[in-house]
Amino acid sequence: MARNSLAAKINENTFDNWTYKNSWILGLMTSDGTFGKRSHPTQFGIYSTDLELLEAVKSVFESDKKIFVNEGVKGRKGKKPVGLLALSHPRIANFLKEIKAWGNKEQRNPFPNIPDEYKWSFVKGLFDGDGNFYRGMISIAGRRHLIEQVYEWICKQINKKPNKLYKSSSTNVTVYFQLCKGDSEKVYRLMEKYSLGTYNSTKYKKMQAYFEIGDGLDIL
Repeated sequence: MARNSLAAKINENTFDNWTYKNSWILGLMTSDGTFGKRSHPTQFGIYSTDLELLEAVKSVFESDKKIFVNEGVKGRKGKKPVGLLALSHPRIANFLKEIKAWGNKEQRNPFPNIPDEYKWSFVKGLFDGDGNFYRGMISIAGRRHLIEQVYEWICKQINKKPNKLYKSSSTNVTVYFQLCKGDSEKVYRLMEKYSLGTYNSTKYKKMQAYFEIGDGLDIL
């Protein structure tokens, strides 16, 4: 266990061996990660409105780092607090750079470097970050170079012919895929099977309730 430059404990061996938990974290970092530049070359972190999710990530790193919480804009209804877990370690930073899980969104795409056994937990992390579940259908957004590879791999796993990718209405650089209800359930079942022990976000729990209980809960 090391104490890093941000005065927090961190397990520098977190990525020594592939696990469901660390590949899930890589999915989160790919979607909602933040990475240091010249002034903080070994710093990395994750933003999320799901503060329990950040606590789960913190636990995987065995860190005692305090999560910074921005309570949001005063007087703005429905504005959720945003948490940031920021960590730093040169060995972990080097690993993230080697597998292309570092930099801005255009640069990040560790998916080809993740063993097939752990790709589903990576997909779950992507879903927790940039995914959506609405009326029984899963969609995941991101940069084209990443989403094309993830979508093609998913389609191969569920014996589906890929459809087109859709452009985001909010930005010209983001695309997303959407799965029908039947394919979404297949993907959910595979994420359940191959991401054991990972944290279930609020978003994921609502999808879980939809497929396990059948109560039709959706995320708007």
